Amino acid sequence: VLFSIFLFNRFRVISKQKKVIEIQKKETEKQHKITELQKQKIEVINHELTDSINYAEKIQSALLQSTDNVRKATSDYFNIYKPKDIVSGDFYWFGRLGNAKILIAADCTGHGVPGAFMSLVGANGLNSSVREHQLNETNLILEDLNRFAFSSLNKADEGESVRDGMDMSLISFNPKTREMTFS
Repeated sequence: VLFSIFLFNRFRVISKQKKVIEIQKKETEKQHKITELQKQKIEVINHELTDSINYAEKIQSALLQSTDNVRKATSDYFNIYKPKDIVSGDFYWFGRLGNAKILIAADCTGHGVPGAFMSLVGANGLNSSVREHQLNETNLILEDLNRFAFSSLNKADEGESVRDGMDMSLISFNPKTREMTFS
């Protein structure tokens, strides 16, 4: 009788433990499914972001200077362009105005996408300064680029100080007069 009571009691305890384990197992499976769904959502978002940034790289490459332009102007050059991220805030720019060859190396604030946006503002500003406004003096190009950047970022009229910008080295060289200016 005692043994039967002991077995019956033991059976009840084991049965309760089994129910607790089943509940915990179901909860673990539920959490696993939630985790899997979240993982799948993150993978989709990551894939979409990476695709978007890769496409942004194509746009940035198309808008920034090709080394073909430099190759046509001089045969004695080299170019190393290795962005830290897929897109970059670092860029180079080359242009010609009359006899002057204008070469620029720039580092925009921010890395990745923010820097790439700034590099596009810079490249477009340089195109405007040299090609549209026909500037070939390095200081005037930088002043015009500064105005272009402020107006492009819609900050000039708001009175806000713009913390975004770029560090830039600008060289203009005229091979006929052998004159070089740097800013």
